[in-house]
Amino acid sequence: MPKTFLYYGGIKLTSKIPYDKPPCPDTELLQQLRNRGLDIEDETRTIRYLNFIGYYRLSAYFLPYQSEKDKFRDGVEFDRILSLYIFDRKLKLTLMEAIERIEVAVRAATTNYMSLRTGDAHWFLNENHFDNYSPDKGKSFQSFDGYLQSICSSIDRQIDATPIVHYYSKYSFPDYPPGWVVMEVLTLGQVSKIYSILRTKYKRKIAKKFKTSWQVLEAILLSLTVIRNKCAHHQRVWNVKISYPPARTVLKNIAPQYSGSPNSPCVIYFMIWFILTRINNDSNWGARLCEQLLELDESLLHKIGLDLNEIYTYLIEE
Repeated sequence: MPKTFLYYGGIKLTSKIPYDKPPCPDTELLQQLRNRGLDIEDETRTIRYLNFIGYYRLSAYFLPYQSEKDKFRDGVEFDRILSLYIFDRKLKLTLMEAIERIEVAVRAATTNYMSLRTGDAHWFLNENHFDNYSPDKGKSFQSFDGYLQSICSSIDRQIDATPIVHYYSKYSFPDYPPGWVVMEVLTLGQVSKIYSILRTKYKRKIAKKFKTSWQVLEAILLSLTVIRNKCAHHQRVWNVKISYPPARTVLKNIAPQYSGSPNSPCVIYFMIWFILTRINNDSNWGARLCEQLLELDESLLHKIGLDLNEIYTYLIEE
């Protein structure tokens, strides 16, 4: 059999064996869970959740309750797994609420400052305003042409969006809408990358609006982009590790007394809270998040390195 080559992130992967697992009906999946030691009291109810959530999605929540691969610890009930799934779903909603507020604020702060500073509504088309290209960790565009291509593609994909339709139905020139319109059709990832390639003198002024340095704001936007995408695509976040953790020097600005891992879930909460309080210092988001975290089993908190006392200190007491 010839080898099959796959590509992921530019890396060539070789598939070792063909996938030959057949799909299983609900009754077989139910029995499989029982064979692996999971307590199931209500078969009809469990099957309903398997149907409307999916065995594969739920299987990611099995792991904390297993003593070894495909073996549940004694006394683990299906409802404990379901509770963790529901907790994670609610946590995603809480995180998205805050990230949306931050995303909108950064969009506005960036295009407002750049438009007024340059006196040009189409500042985003001027290469002279950008110079920090770098392929490192996907933090920014590698060239101005690559940046423009990404922006143009987003406009094309959103060509039926109301602000875009309004512009092209009324104006014949320039070829692209003004910055404040374009910003509304970009992803948070693109907004983050635009900020990262702006000339440092511009980044510094925009960050000042959030009472921080450009290094801190850039690091936060990079990390929050990943978390935002996980939330939007319904991936697990309760035990997520930050893909691009902030440098220790940056983390010291966000949470000075924190000495734990920089890719811990609690760093996500600290970063969100750090920016959120600079947008609205009366926000109760931190208190609501702390109350929500109390719903998580203490054993699971320790498993992912969450210290509620430390989180409480940064999100409520400060």
